[in-house]
Amino acid sequence: MKDLNFTLAVSNEEQRRYDNECLMDDVAEMKEFLQNIDDGFINTNQMMNTVIEELRLMRISLESGKGPVTKPKQIAQSDLTDPLIADDSDFRGSNKKIVRKSYKTTINVACIPFVLNEMDQEGYDRKDKQLVILSKLSECTNILKFYGLANLDGLNHLVVEWAQYGTLRETYEAYDIPWTRKLHIATDICRAITFLHSAEIYHHDLRCENVMLTDHLEPKLANFEYARGASGTTSSIGDLMRIVHWLAPEKMIDKNTRYTAKCEIFSFGMLLWELTFEVSPYQGWDMDKVQAHVLQGKREKITFGPAANERESDIQKCLEYVIREAWKQKPQCRISLLNLFNTLERLQTKYKNVVEQELGLLPQKTLDLDGTGTPIFSDADAEGEGMELPECENFTLDFEIDTMITLEEGINAHKNRDYEKAWKCFEYHALNGSACAKHWMGYYLWGGRSVEKNQEEAARLFKEAADKGIHDAQLRYAFTLQKSLGKKKERDEFIKYLTLAADGGNSTAQFNLGDAYTNGKLNIPKDEKKGLHYLKLSALQSHPNAVKLLGKMKVDFNNEEST
Repeated sequence: MKDLNFTLAVSNEEQRRYDNECLMDDVAEMKEFLQNIDDGFINTNQMMNTVIEELRLMRISLESGKGPVTKPKQIAQSDLTDPLIADDSDFRGSNKKIVRKSYKTTINVACIPFVLNEMDQEGYDRKDKQLVILSKLSECTNILKFYGLANLDGLNHLVVEWAQYGTLRETYEAYDIPWTRKLHIATDICRAITFLHSAEIYHHDLRCENVMLTDHLEPKLANFEYARGASGTTSSIGDLMRIVHWLAPEKMIDKNTRYTAKCEIFSFGMLLWELTFEVSPYQGWDMDKVQAHVLQGKREKITFGPAANERESDIQKCLEYVIREAWKQKPQCRISLLNLFNTLERLQTKYKNVVEQELGLLPQKTLDLDGTGTPIFSDADAEGEGMELPECENFTLDFEIDTMITLEEGINAHKNRDYEKAWKCFEYHALNGSACAKHWMGYYLWGGRSVEKNQEEAARLFKEAADKGIHDAQLRYAFTLQKSLGKKKERDEFIKYLTLAADGGNSTAQFNLGDAYTNGKLNIPKDEKKGLHYLKLSALQSHPNAVKLLGKMKVDFNNEEST
């Protein structure tokens, strides 16, 4: 891992003074904003402001070279084991030296070779401080988690969260990402940037290649090679060609110009364009051509293919708006991070309960992203031209035409109590990889509905669907563990999947988790604030038990001031 480079070359004082004025406005606005949002995206019980203040003090210590020497967590090699089930993707990177391991038997992590020069004590201490900052940044769930350093067979390794799908760029090159999933990804990346800015840190290199994607399709901002403190000195980026496609015009004019929040917003706008159309901006252009184009105020085209429904149309309009507002030529005219996040988050909230099959990844070329897509069959095929059958008296087709109903039709069959038809549909789509269908198969097997009861197989299917982000399956899988809650491993697993379901909007999970936190059940430390949070979310969805419990507690869940 390269230096985080929080401090580098000094910019001129006049530019610094202007930038600091802009910075103070942005930071003040962001801190006020962060005080008013839920602190649920922090993975500890610490308040967000405490984490931010710790980061600020760490950064000051790093920039000044003063303060106590801090060390990143050291992980014993015995805590890192080979995964139970090996996979071809367990070895990554150009030289296959990035390896997947299991940390404490349950957590998938990536072990990345990392060189520390112990002969350079000053540089050694500096890297230690940088890694401690990186560890603290991991408090945000949308930043790739850094667990610590491990010495594996004599070589130092960074131990970080495993991202099953690799980078966001690798993902869109292998799949099509549905519009609603794009919205969720965009909002969560913006959440991570918001967290960084609140701690007065800029990422400095925003593009899809620096966002990792977990098996739950959660984006994790990564690669802090060029990151630095907002009040630190500016950086002179060596490999400009690698990032110029996302670079703000003011940085193109003078690479020593101070990097500001407005530069970051421009780059995020380019990242959103890349995510939207699933291609690198200005693909194939050399650096001179990109610079000439951008400095003339020109940008990439924004032209969408046909929207399938009103939701997709809303998302396309939202993405176009924030992209255009983010990449304006004059920095002072660009949208603030606060307004950008609010715009994305409001639409994400509106469509938070979209069914799974509209959130999962799709085969490449499924979507006509920019209106240039062509149908699989030509118009001539549709008219039957060029498709004459051979002149054979007893000609027959040697394969069956698949006429299985869609998953949505299968769900409708279930609602109409045509269970046999529904089961056949779920079984077919599950065999073809649909996580939603696997959840439905598990539901039928668990209760023995139109099929022989098999709760062991049902639990397996629930977990597979749960691990693909199906919130109802997360709840059902958690409940399959109820008889084993006396064991710590099963209890931790139960709480993990119940929390995933609750955070995904499942009202039953929200009630049970809220009840557990409020009353200290399942050996969970009592946390009334967190408990009330989940109970209110459940009650707002009219869950009768949540409404009843809050009534007994004399809590008005409709009153925002009581939250």
